[in-house]
Formats: sequence, C-alpha cells, structure tokens
Amino acid sequence: WQVTAGGEVVVDGELAQLDLAPHAMAQIQLELPELHVQPGLEYFLDFQVFTRLADTLIPAGHEVAWEQFLLPVAVGEKVVVTEIPELNVAEDEKTITVKGPEFTLIFDKKNGHIGSLKFKNTEILTIGPALNFWRPPTDNDHIDARGEKVWREQGLDQLSSQLEQIYFEQVNGNSVHIFCDEILTDADGNQRFVAQLKYTVFGSGDINIRARVKPDKSVQVLPKAGFQLKLSKIFDEFVWLGNGPHETYPDRKASGRIGLYTAPVEAVFHSYVKPQESGNHSDVRWATVTGADGVGLFVTGGELLNVSMYPYDDADISQANHINELKHANFLTFNVDWAHNGLGTATCGPGYRDEYVLTARPFDVQIRLRPFDFMKTSPLDLAVQQLPNH
Repeated sequence: WQVTAGGEVVVDGELAQLDLAPHAMAQIQLELPELHVQPGLEYFLDFQVFTRLADTLIPAGHEVAWEQFLLPVAVGEKVVVTEIPELNVAEDEKTITVKGPEFTLIFDKKNGHIGSLKFKNTEILTIGPALNFWRPPTDNDHIDARGEKVWREQGLDQLSSQLEQIYFEQVNGNSVHIFCDEILTDADGNQRFVAQLKYTVFGSGDINIRARVKPDKSVQVLPKAGFQLKLSKIFDEFVWLGNGPHETYPDRKASGRIGLYTAPVEAVFHSYVKPQESGNHSDVRWATVTGADGVGLFVTGGELLNVSMYPYDDADISQANHINELKHANFLTFNVDWAHNGLGTATCGPGYRDEYVLTARPFDVQIRLRPFDFMKTSPLDLAVQQLPNH
C-alpha cells in the first residue's frame, strides 16, 4: 500500500500475508501514520496485490488487483502568490501586446485569440485557446443516434468565430484584463454560441481565462466542450496528474487510477486503424508539455479537466480513412476540455448511456496557463499556487 499526494509517494508499506480461500473475505486494519497535510494537495490511499509465486503464464510480482481511495483529508488553502513582477501593455490597430520580464504575449485584435506567446524567446503557441466543441468522430460516434450525424447537423464541425469586441483594462502594475466577446457560427452563418472571455494576464506569465458560453437553442448535444491550442512543435514530453496511464473518458475510466504520469508527446494519440478521437485523459488536476531545453506550458482548471494532444489537425483526423493517410501538421494540437461526451459501444452494443450524453447548456469555466522553465520551476509548486482574484 502507499499514500500519495500530488502524485508523489508520502508513505508506503506492506500488509501481512493474507491466508484466504477463493471468494472468501477478511477485514484488515491499517494504521496510517500522521499525515502532515500540504496546502492544495489531495491524498490518495492505493492498495496493490501481486503474485507471490510464478506459474506457467504469470511471473512472481505481477500486479493482479488494485484499488484507490481518496482520503478524507481536508485540502488546505493554496499558497497565495504575493510577489508578481510588473508588466507592460501596448496597443496598436492590429494587436494588444503584454510583456513581462520573461514573456511576450500578443493578442490578435482581428479574431480575439492569442497570436503568439513567447517565453525566454521561445515560441510556445501560435494560435491561442480557441473555444472548441468538436472531436474527430469515433467508430461509435458514426453509428450512435446522438453522435456524429447530430453534431454535424448542428454545424459543430465547421464553427468559426466572429469577434464582436476586444479591449483591455490595466488592473495594476502587474496584471491586466483583456475582454473578448465573440459569436460562433456554422458554415452557413447561423449563430451557434455566444461567448464572453476574460483573460487576466500577470507579470509572472500566468494567464487566467474565464469563459462564459451560451449555446443557441438549436444546439442540443455536444461531443465535447473546451479550448484548443496550437502549440509549437518543440515539445516532446507530456505530463499529467489525473487518470492514467492509458486513455480514459467519462464512461471509460474505471480502469484508470489517479497518478502522476509521463509520456512522449508522440505516444499520447492512439493510432487506431481508422483515425479518430483518442488519447484523452480524464479527471486531470494539471498537465504540462515541455521540450528538451526545459521550456514548457503548465495548465490547470477551476474544475477537473480532460486533456489530450497530438501532432495532427482535427480536420485531417476526421477525413482520414486509414492511419497512413495522416500527415503531421506544423503544430501540436493541445485540447483542454472541461466536458466530454461518453464513447458508448454503438458499433457492437448500446449507444451512449443517458448520463454520459453531453447536453448543451450555459458554461462558466476557468483555466490557467503558465509558461515556465522546468529547470527552475516545478509544476508541483505551480499547482498549489493561488493567484490574486481580480
């Protein structure tokens, strides 16, 4: 057994050998040591069962069962950040530029998105968080009556953003608000969503994004709801604190356990014979992508997230019939979603269960982005920070 906090082992041990017949039950008592609870962390108790002896197929020490419990430990208040560097804001006809000691952030006033984020002169992203309500359909989505057909009829596969207004307000010397109002329309120009976004940028490079989104009454169900970022192709490592190590979804996560996982960026997307939605990780507390030089991007949310990434464009995944038809894009797609429709089993059984159908409704969500240097700053420290609430 072991107790973990923030994905790291706090204390562990072994139970005395159990002498149980098949299907028999026994009660055990575990005396946990006193836990020195750290601010902002959850504590999990994991049990693992391993084979003692080898047999024909299974070696000794092979894990045959596990269970995980969230301990009823009060999560302490996060560490409030009090020292934040100053920043500068400049505006011209096309852009709003925010500069801190280590970063430069440029908003495109034509579309209201981040057009560039540089950290220590390294380009982090080229197209900033854009609202996204589409996923490349799975085999099940093709067949399910509440799946791809309905999503396309609602125009979710061809949404475009129409910026209504963008402006900024300097809060103080170390933070600024940038407000964007936009309308999302389908290919025929029909309104599908109205959104108000508020970006709070701090001199530390932290970017808090609050999105208030209201769907049109014509939109009934969604494949997902979240943000999509186009990252530079400098990143090769993906780390997340959430369900893993394999892909998980709202209706397919019982086999995942909360932990701190690391994977090569290229390995996150699962190469099914027919390209489709894959590689999602649910119940994510925070995630990072980093490159060889240590520069990376940290993301967390006001609620648990779904995250995934791959070196392809969604449109190419949706159109490809075989994996060999997929060509790498000149960016990495990074999905940060606050809600996901289930996968169901429509190809060979029932469709989505009602409780896993993502119905359209107003959303009010927040995420936080932070470029950072892994060599100097630990994401574990970033995860327990609380920024000023402006």
